[in-house]
Amino acid sequence: MIMQWVSTADGSTGVESAANIVKSNKMKYCMHKNDVVVGVRNGWKNGEIVSIMNKAYPHVISTYSGLTVAAQYFLLRLYNNAKSMQEVTKMIHGDLKHRNGYSAQTSDLTISEKHQIDCMPQFYFQGVALGIAYAHPDSGDTVATVMIGGLRTVLNGHFTVNSGQLVQWYFDFEASAFDSNGERLLQGNDALPDVIEDGLDMLRGHSDNVLSSLNMNTLDRKVWHERESGNFPGYSGKDCVMYLKPYVRNSNGAENILDRDRVCGIFIASARPFEQVDIKMQRQSA
Repeated sequence: MIMQWVSTADGSTGVESAANIVKSNKMKYCMHKNDVVVGVRNGWKNGEIVSIMNKAYPHVISTYSGLTVAAQYFLLRLYNNAKSMQEVTKMIHGDLKHRNGYSAQTSDLTISEKHQIDCMPQFYFQGVALGIAYAHPDSGDTVATVMIGGLRTVLNGHFTVNSGQLVQWYFDFEASAFDSNGERLLQGNDALPDVIEDGLDMLRGHSDNVLSSLNMNTLDRKVWHERESGNFPGYSGKDCVMYLKPYVRNSNGAENILDRDRVCGIFIASARPFEQVDIKMQRQSA
């Protein structure tokens, strides 16, 4: 999956070049210990993913590096707006084809962006990584060890959690779609539009955005724990990762169906943003 994203992120990048990129930046694409790991299953649109059938182990990712902004927005909008499976079906077969509002008739997305959206898989919580594994197809690791159930100490995400709350995993680019309590900002008719830049501007400018409430102490904790992923001053390691947050229903009591689908355990302790916290993971993988 990572190789496919890297090879299509730039239209000029082929599979061989993608392999070189992954090898040269092995700490960026590898699975680090304590990473949140998600599995890859059938595609949202075409119902199938190439090369995952008849394999002994499930295919997993611990980073979405190589995923274009347009593909990220496809997921962001889908997870935010869909309130039922009927809406999910309608949205995944609808057209997300505009980067800005000036292209009224024709799509302004690149071929690579369209390909990533059309081939976007569904994701499910697999577990927490127990060790390091490299992603390169030739010199990397073919298998990795992931804890899929039981008690585990993990890094909390952008939100304060309390013991007893349900655990939900999320992509870090989704953080701007929640308030500081972990509740969806845009609900009901106030949903993300199908124009990418308009939607991103809505989230950036929202005064209740959780990112606007992070103080220096919180950011310092984030920087401190990111060293485990090879991020140091002057050296960029791994980014584009998944975090854990409390699952929170909408203010009217309604559930977001795709958020509910990503619940993967329960917090057994309280924690501030980007602080270590104990969770009890579910025993099933999907």
